[in-house]
Amino acid sequence: MLKSILGDPNVMTFQVPSFLRRKANPKNVVSIILGGGSGVQLFPLTKRAATPAVPVGGCYRLIDIPMSNCINSGINKVFVLTQFNSASLNRHISRTYFGNGINFGDGYVEELISHSFLSNICLFATDFFEIKLVKEIEPALKKQLVISTVLMTVGIAIVSWIALPSTFTIFNFGEQKVVKNWQLFLCVSVGLWAGLIIGFVTEYYTSNAYSPVQDVADSCRTGAATNVIFGLALGYKSVIIPIFAIAISIFVSFSFAAMYGVAVDALGMLSTIATGLAIDAYGPISDNAGGIAEMAGMSHRIRERTDALDAAGNTTAAIGKGFAIGSAALVSLALFGAFVSRAGVTTVDVLTPKVFIGLIVGVMLPYWFSAMTMKSVGSAALKMVEEVRRQFNTIPGLMEGTAKPDYATCVTISTDASIKEMIPPGALVMLTPLIVGIFFGVETLSGVLAGSLVSGVQIAISASNTGGAWDNAKKYIEVKYYFTK
Repeated sequence: MLKSILGDPNVMTFQVPSFLRRKANPKNVVSIILGGGSGVQLFPLTKRAATPAVPVGGCYRLIDIPMSNCINSGINKVFVLTQFNSASLNRHISRTYFGNGINFGDGYVEELISHSFLSNICLFATDFFEIKLVKEIEPALKKQLVISTVLMTVGIAIVSWIALPSTFTIFNFGEQKVVKNWQLFLCVSVGLWAGLIIGFVTEYYTSNAYSPVQDVADSCRTGAATNVIFGLALGYKSVIIPIFAIAISIFVSFSFAAMYGVAVDALGMLSTIATGLAIDAYGPISDNAGGIAEMAGMSHRIRERTDALDAAGNTTAAIGKGFAIGSAALVSLALFGAFVSRAGVTTVDVLTPKVFIGLIVGVMLPYWFSAMTMKSVGSAALKMVEEVRRQFNTIPGLMEGTAKPDYATCVTISTDASIKEMIPPGALVMLTPLIVGIFFGVETLSGVLAGSLVSGVQIAISASNTGGAWDNAKKYIEVKYYFTK
């Protein structure tokens, strides 16, 4: 309505009429849980295996019975929790119970969970273990990786036996090579188990349950310099076993099936990608959960649990990076073989001046790339610190907690840096082969590619494990010297 203020007829205001929202009556709302097949659990919502939500005798009798009871009890809103055949189930409920003289008011049927059966199979190994203690987190993740590797080995053996001919011919740099199906199976399997070895070594060097990370944490007692030395030494040492694993897998696969064997070797290392991605995503999810718990002011017990999960997540993230680095090395070698074969290069002789020069330059490129990315991160962090200081100095009440900071500017700094600062490293990677190949020829380019491949794998494994070890050393110090007090 319109009314005057303080009796002044020239000043008018508009009062928004109030609308009452009708609150839902809990007695008129119901949730129905239906299963997703025989033996499937909707964990953690249900501990017991739920009944399959499948048609029985051409109709959904298992859902028809509770729906009929809902109608007779005055229910006007139904939530259906299901993992199987959700689309057809919802269609059946809509066609059967909407209309035909039955009025649900403004209620409707909703599907809270809709997962397909195949998505559950791809992470079959994740349902084997239930975690009850903090010390059981990392062993359970390790066991899931082992189970996935064993199951994939059996699956690869079956596929190799059924789908592949007993013998077939491939080309090895212009020459024919006869390969048997069991040899190709070994090529895939050696990559699969080499990936598992890389995962175990990565866990040993990045988990705070083992001595390497504990030594890095202990080195902090004498200052940051010794901590940096111990961390770098840990990263360099962690390269040894993964490189031997990759080298053995390359030798075996190349001996059996030449470059094609190396390619399927990389395929084997990535065959547990479902479990690998799951445990890789575990880290940032746990880290963000800990940040939310801290910003929400929750109790220190919750923060302890999220820190334990975050520490395990750092290890799993390093394991995922180890798989990615190992498979990238194998794929790069296969692509390098394709390049020299297509370019007509029969041998890459390091005693040739052009090849040796390219080899030296190629070894240098990963260091150049790493320097550019590290400097980009440092400059972005510097801008972020300067912006935070500016806000503390210019926004009144920010230090006391009575005013809100300018989050948008900080987000803009990080997002702009993440895009703009990656242009020079990307240009380095893309333009180097073109420039070298055009001006110096395929022999020099072969040396550049070989050198960058060999050097890049070492740097990648070392940097990944060093970062994970430093992060978990921080968590180890917090747990040992803070939460135990």
